Amino acid sequence: GNLSKEQVVQAREIVKNEGWWRGWECDEGVLNQCLDGHEPMDLATLISRVYVETSGMKGKVRWGDKTPIYALDMPQLAAVFPQAKFIHLIRDARDVVISIRNAGWRDQDLRRICRMWSEFTRAAVMSGRAMNSSNYLELHYEDLVDDTERELKRLCAFLGEDFEPAMLESHVSQKGEISVLTQQFHSKLHRKPSTSDTARWKKELRPLEVATIEAHLEPVMRLVGQAPASGKGWKVLGLLSAFTANSLCWLQIWIQKARNRIFGERRE
Repeated sequence: GNLSKEQVVQAREIVKNEGWWRGWECDEGVLNQCLDGHEPMDLATLISRVYVETSGMKGKVRWGDKTPIYALDMPQLAAVFPQAKFIHLIRDARDVVISIRNAGWRDQDLRRICRMWSEFTRAAVMSGRAMNSSNYLELHYEDLVDDTERELKRLCAFLGEDFEPAMLESHVSQKGEISVLTQQFHSKLHRKPSTSDTARWKKELRPLEVATIEAHLEPVMRLVGQAPASGKGWKVLGLLSAFTANSLCWLQIWIQKARNRIFGERRE
């Protein structure tokens, strides 16, 4: 249903306090103008208006949001936006681990990174494949790099848009339109996709690291068509490494609980 005036005010405060809002480098007055003095609107209309009016779309008719954690909330998003198109870009899990670790996220903890990729990927696949095919599309990063034009045409067909050759040069046309914050996290937006960004794990990971990642992720990797590469010997070592890491994690939790209980009782 339509939002009350109080709910619109609350929504405005939520937007202003979000990190991505600062990244858009948009004047707050633009946000106020797009939300004030309009006819009653529902949540989907409010969100669309914020994206269209404040994100520098410059007359574009579509908006999108690339936020991985949305993989966990796809059914809820589909309920709010029934016409939404979900595009799931799937990259080799081993290369994802490298990328996240190099960025310093998840404390560079291999086990935590694997758990995140597994959780997000499985959730997106299970939710997406339960949708109508007109609402969910899986693209593989390696295919996009290998034959960008072919994959972009497939994407355009899914969106119901005409393919334009200029799309292959978007790294040129979007210069000056990318915020400083976005450039910090996505430094490769200024160039075409490169094969140097694929299969990095073959050069940058040690065999035991590959085996450990695959031990954590093999079921979900196979779910999205990725084949483990480790031989039987390394696979056994990977399983032992994964088991040891998980055991140590539980041991640390148990020790912390024991310490809290002991010292808590002493304080009493």
